[in-house]
Amino acid sequence: MHLSTRIIATTFLILTSPLLNSPIQARAAYYTEFSLRIEGPNTTIFENIIRTSGHIVTAASGGTHMCDGTNNGANDKPGGTITSAIDDAVLTWDGTWDKQTQEYLITSIAGYVQTENKYWGLLVGKPYKFTDKGGCQTKVTEGEEVLIAFDAFGASAFLKASADLPTVKRGDNIVVTVVNGVDEKPVKDAVVLGMNTNGEGKVTIKFERSVGVHKFKATKLGAIRSNEIIVTVTPKTKNSPGCTNE
Repeated sequence: MHLSTRIIATTFLILTSPLLNSPIQARAAYYTEFSLRIEGPNTTIFENIIRTSGHIVTAASGGTHMCDGTNNGANDKPGGTITSAIDDAVLTWDGTWDKQTQEYLITSIAGYVQTENKYWGLLVGKPYKFTDKGGCQTKVTEGEEVLIAFDAFGASAFLKASADLPTVKRGDNIVVTVVNGVDEKPVKDAVVLGMNTNGEGKVTIKFERSVGVHKFKATKLGAIRSNEIIVTVTPKTKNSPGCTNE
């Protein structure tokens, strides 16, 4: 095929593209980077920094629609949204489409399907707040924290945990603090590595674990589990108190 013929053929394909002739059209990408955590009923589905832009998404129940924050006139300019982040973060999710609000009502993520009284909830910010709009209307700002949780509306708390030291010598102590992410108040009796927090939301843990990187979370019955805590354990030096030959 001659070059001129290829150009004509390509132009024809572009002009007759079903995407361009449909009401759903690609728009300029405005990327946003933020912290995303998705907590299922018994496991963490996703926890990492994600970079997303508003884009066209497809759900089995709700069909294909633009999801860039301008839905239902919620924002003037497009950007990364909660639902676009879900679409980027997991392999499978589903939701029904509400024409009036131009919004997906999320029904399942990674195979975890809502029930008659347990639904997926969307929270954003520091401290966490439930969104007042759906995931396609809610644009997320740079550096924001987003939590998506199963049975969020029935949870007694949304745990957030932190350790006073990122690195500890084997046999030394760390102090873990657990608070409720919606009001930053301490959470008593949260369980961290088998030990319970006190009234100040704190627990002291002697790290006898092997040298290396250890990851763990805080949990409590009826609450949404915490973010992941990462602690690196290093060997004791010969001059360290309590050092033994191993």
